[in-house]
Amino acid sequence: MKSSLEQKTASRACCRVLLLSIFITLLLPLTYAAPINSTHADGMIAWGNSTLNNPTYRIWNGTQADFKNERTDTQDLGTDTQWLTLRANPRRDEWVMITTDDTPSIDVQIYNGTHWTNLLELTSTSLQTTQRTDIAFEQKSGDALIIYEKGTTNDQLLYYRIWNGSAFSAETNFSTGFAGTADVIWARLYVKTATDQIMLVAENDLNDLWAILWNGTNFEPATNISASNDVVDAT
Repeated sequence: MKSSLEQKTASRACCRVLLLSIFITLLLPLTYAAPINSTHADGMIAWGNSTLNNPTYRIWNGTQADFKNERTDTQDLGTDTQWLTLRANPRRDEWVMITTDDTPSIDVQIYNGTHWTNLLELTSTSLQTTQRTDIAFEQKSGDALIIYEKGTTNDQLLYYRIWNGSAFSAETNFSTGFAGTADVIWARLYVKTATDQIMLVAENDLNDLWAILWNGTNFEPATNISASNDVVDAT
């Protein structure tokens, strides 16, 4: 029969093992973040730099506080960036970045997991006072929907292209549904999980909000969701 001292020692050892198991169980989800897509565990953060013509970025390697070195090997925009949106593809190892610079032109480029490529100027006649661009990925196909406003006239139009992983589609425009001389001042895309549907919410300079559904093939008719007598602070 074990002595009282032996029993206490064994009990303490069991407690230590139990506490260690709990500690490891709690620690692992904090140390190893879930992958951002099916093939790659890294993340990315990007921003404009007023002293560079290339957007700056860092790679996040899947741990809580470990970003890799700052990099500037993005495509050269010829001037500094005013607005930037970066989105990760949920189906393949890829990021898409859209930028508005101070010329003001709008450009899009692709990170293929190794380097930045496929720089495309979407327009050279936009406005940089507000962000009128966005990107969203169809969750089933992995295609990127890229929307932007071009020109300085109040034509109630937005434009889009599709990136399918190898090429951009031709430019297509569609009506936001805005009446009169109203023009787009903000645009945001929201994906629907496990589908290729994406909701566009656009605000005009009269404080109207309009919702326009992308059904996986084209945009459906717009719906007014907020009248102009409401002041819209955020979407």
